[in-house]
Formats: sequence, C-alpha cells, structure tokens
Amino acid sequence: MDATLKYSLPEDQFEFDCAVKSTKMCFALNEIKAELRAILKYGELRDEQYKFIEEFQEKFFKILADNEINLDLC
Repeated sequence: MDATLKYSLPEDQFEFDCAVKSTKMCFALNEIKAELRAILKYGELRDEQYKFIEEFQEKFFKILADNEINLDLC
C-alpha cells in the first residue's frame, strides 16, 4: 500500500511541517515520558514534588490519549 500526501505551499505550511516533523515530535514525547519516569523512580523528591510530578505525568498521558497518540507505536 502506498500513500501520498500533497500540500499547497505556502498555504499549507503548518500541516506540512506537522507531517514532516511528526517523527521528531514522537521522539521528543518519548523522551519526556522517560524523564518523568526517571524522576519518579530515581529522584530524591520531597512529598509535594513527587505529588506534582505524578499529577503532571497523569495529565501528560491524558492529553496524549485525548489526542489519540500512542507512544508505543513510535
């Protein structure tokens, strides 16, 4: 199966950039995910810091899920 995306530049520049940079965006999101995990697992945090990072991580994953982004597929 082949797929071809066509853009009318410069009108569709934003959409084009999103498509071209999607792999880099996926790698960046995976790096953020790994950093959050490392902070929670190995960081020496005070209770309120741990709670903040944990809540942020939950929001991060909810935003991804709401936008149908599965980092396991990257």
